[in-house]
Amino acid sequence: MFQYYAYVNNALVENVIVCNSDEDFRSLTESFPMGMYTGEWIKVTEDTGRPNSGWTYLKEHGKFIDKQPYPSWVLNENFVWEPPIQQPEGRYSWDEEGQKWILFTNEPCKNCE
Repeated sequence: MFQYYAYVNNALVENVIVCNSDEDFRSLTESFPMGMYTGEWIKVTEDTGRPNSGWTYLKEHGKFIDKQPYPSWVLNENFVWEPPIQQPEGRYSWDEEGQKWILFTNEPCKNCE
C-alpha cells in the first residue's frame, strides 16, 4: 500500500510525496536529509486528510486544510470551508463580490467575443 508524506514548513505544505512503504520513506530521507530545512515531514493518515501543495497544516488539530476558496468563507468544526450562504442544489458558482450563488447556464457568453 502506498504511503503519503507532506513536507510542511511554517504550517504550509510545500511538497507531497508517495512512497511504497514507511521503510522506503526512511531510506529516502536518509539519502536526502531534510535537516538543513526548517520544515518537517508529516505522515498522511485518514485523520489528517490528504493534502496538496499550498494547503495548511493545523498542527494543534493534526489536520491538513485546503486553501480558503474565498475571503468570506469560514472554516467549520470539521475543517471544511463553508460559504456564508448555503449552495442551492444544481450547478452554481460563488460570486464573492455579490455574495451570492450564480446558476450555470448553457447560454453562450455575451461578453466573450
